[in-house]
Amino acid sequence: SVLGESESLSGSGDVYRCVTAVDFATQHQMGLGAESALDQPFSVQTSSLLASENGLGRPSPRALARLRLEHTHMYVACPLSLLVERMDTELRKYQVDSMFEDSGCFWRGMFYPTEPSMAVDFRIYLNSCPTLGTDRFLVEFVRREGCSMAFNQLFSKLQASFLEQDMVTKPDGDFVSSIAELPSPFKAEDIAWENKFASEESSSSDSLPRPLLSRSTSVTTNTTVDDESDFDSDLELRCSDEDLFQPLYAMSKSEFEDVHVQGLSLVVHEAKRGNAERMLNTCPAIVEILVERLGSSGHSEVRRNACTALCEFAKTPETHEAIIRAGSLKFLAEVASSPLKPATVETQRQAAGALANLCSNKDSVQAVFEAVQDKVAVFEELANCEDSRLTQSIQDVHRALEAF
Repeated sequence: SVLGESESLSGSGDVYRCVTAVDFATQHQMGLGAESALDQPFSVQTSSLLASENGLGRPSPRALARLRLEHTHMYVACPLSLLVERMDTELRKYQVDSMFEDSGCFWRGMFYPTEPSMAVDFRIYLNSCPTLGTDRFLVEFVRREGCSMAFNQLFSKLQASFLEQDMVTKPDGDFVSSIAELPSPFKAEDIAWENKFASEESSSSDSLPRPLLSRSTSVTTNTTVDDESDFDSDLELRCSDEDLFQPLYAMSKSEFEDVHVQGLSLVVHEAKRGNAERMLNTCPAIVEILVERLGSSGHSEVRRNACTALCEFAKTPETHEAIIRAGSLKFLAEVASSPLKPATVETQRQAAGALANLCSNKDSVQAVFEAVQDKVAVFEELANCEDSRLTQSIQDVHRALEAF
């Protein structure tokens, strides 16, 4: 990453400007502004970048000779229409919610790693490379927020897919067939230091890796839940349900919104492991907190995690009474029937999924019917939308209500 770095430029006494304070699309904008703007004050950079916007529906030329691109960029050779088609196909393959902006030649994208990793909001920009020839482009991935490891994994998967289709080139324009042929993202001295560190660690007698402990084990139930993310699945840590779930509940009702995001993502994580009923028994007000966050928060991740947690809780019939009593249905119905947008469609899917799970219990159908009866027309439209995951839940609700 170039963010926050200072790097001496070969052949001059200039120092590469620290760009920590520049906005989310820093790398993309700096390239559009050309190299001459990089060493100028921020106000000059901004005016240069604004003047270089291209609204003609064609990728803009790119000036990136001074940036290390291996982790976030790839050079591609193919017609523009084919590149857009292939990228759309690959993003759908990995269940990424995305939309291509024709005028600016870029994608807006969102995807959701397994909890408690944070959702990733990113952009993919297309930049022309006229010096390499016709139909030559630099595809630039910019993470705006979210899990950096998940973002890197997505980039690696997309890069591998394009390599398989013989569309990736080196910066000089020569085609490559494997990642090994691309420039290494590491400096030689970095690799030497890593090898030295690994050698010293392996020779130490007390350098065993520290395991990530499984926390979903309770002395009250005397059961162990295996977690595939644990480094040592044979290691048990026994704690009470109170010790396990009360901290998550406390985080979810904190006065700080960023703590809500973290706490709710952990609530979702535990609910997906089948601990919803245990969590409700330990923290009877947890559902009320989820509904409060869904109804009052303007933070997209808080709302998504709240809907996802309610969806997971609703898979357990024993929680339905608490979910309905907390007044969640009106909020779930409102979110499920909202306009379809890539940035919020996952929240909408989870809200619709929660309603569908509640409809699986005949005792809950009456309450769901009362919550959605004035939104039936919207639900019928959404049942035929292009998002298969959303339509499945909407159709399940529709069938349950028809039978009712």
